[in-house]
Amino acid sequence: MRPRAQTRLRAQYAGLERPAIPANRADLAAGRRDSRLRGEFGDRGAEVAKGKFGHVFHGTLQTGLEKRGYQLFSAMNTEPFSSLLQGGDRRSIGRADEAVESVRRAPGRFDELWACLAHGDPVVRMRAIDAVEKISRFNAAALACRKQALLSNAFDDGTPEVRWHLIAMLRRVPLDAAEVASTLKRLDRLLREDESRIVKTAALQTAFELGHQSPGAQKTFAAMLAFALQSPWPSVRARARKLAATN
Repeated sequence: MRPRAQTRLRAQYAGLERPAIPANRADLAAGRRDSRLRGEFGDRGAEVAKGKFGHVFHGTLQTGLEKRGYQLFSAMNTEPFSSLLQGGDRRSIGRADEAVESVRRAPGRFDELWACLAHGDPVVRMRAIDAVEKISRFNAAALACRKQALLSNAFDDGTPEVRWHLIAMLRRVPLDAAEVASTLKRLDRLLREDESRIVKTAALQTAFELGHQSPGAQKTFAAMLAFALQSPWPSVRARARKLAATN
């Protein structure tokens, strides 16, 4: 043991520096409660919930009152998405995950979030598409009636942050043979010509998932994969090798 560690240990046993430990069962229960709150709402939501409902977390009614506190907190979290997602720059997703959780708890708000894809602020658009794409991972049905907007590329604002999320969502909507063919043609162009390597990789991944839908699609993907394996971009080659191994 190092001398410094030994000195610190002796100080602790001498009572000069004791580690902080919960004093009683109530403190332990409070610690578990805080962990549950943070798991449910994140750090910010936990602080709000504790501030508004902390006086009722006690005794045998704790579990029921916590549940009621969660419900009330969720009902109060109705800030407009256009306001929730603004501020800062495109290097941060800001509070996009809060928007995801709001829609998870209130699916009717998805239309409001979708409308933010056409917002005048590019930061709001980027965070909105991030949230929408994350929602589509567990609720792809939300995209079904919006397929034409995705196929027409209506929300591509020229930024790679928006484009790669749009590409990812294409694999989660039902497409017929003609739509698959036109989408693969578009993805092939993005793989070869787009300046963003993230967009190139996303295009290849989506083409891989669409390529199993018809013999023609498989042929198009095979050509894309051959190009990607010989491409000058390391991240694209790495993804191509991974897909080739599972194809």
